[in-house]
Amino acid sequence: MPGSNGQRTLLRVVAILVGLRAVTNFLKPFGWGSGIVILGNLIGGPAMYVLAPLVGLFMLVWAWTLWREHGLALPLGLAYLAFVAVNIVVFPLVEGLPGNVTPWMYGVYAVVALGVPGLGVWVLLSARRT
Repeated sequence: MPGSNGQRTLLRVVAILVGLRAVTNFLKPFGWGSGIVILGNLIGGPAMYVLAPLVGLFMLVWAWTLWREHGLALPLGLAYLAFVAVNIVVFPLVEGLPGNVTPWMYGVYAVVALGVPGLGVWVLLSARRT
């Protein structure tokens, strides 16, 4: 697990950001956002009431494992990073970008959405080498 204070700090920052993002998934059934994206499909309605909290719970578990530097943090992070990457790439192809979202705006979102979990995975992987 991470050996330096800098690595621990980065993991804790990622854990906080992932935890905050998880909260937004718990709020989706109450009108926060338009739905949840699964495999590029924007899911709303009854399915969203189940899927959004499940994804939020997964994210909270990952945030907790990051904070605690638990051994499950890396496999959970890799799974979450893959989930996000698939959704980022496939969503515009399946659903198209909403009319009020320009490609550059989506690009900024994609960099942040991939960058945060990517940073967590990178720190975990780099800590394994030391």
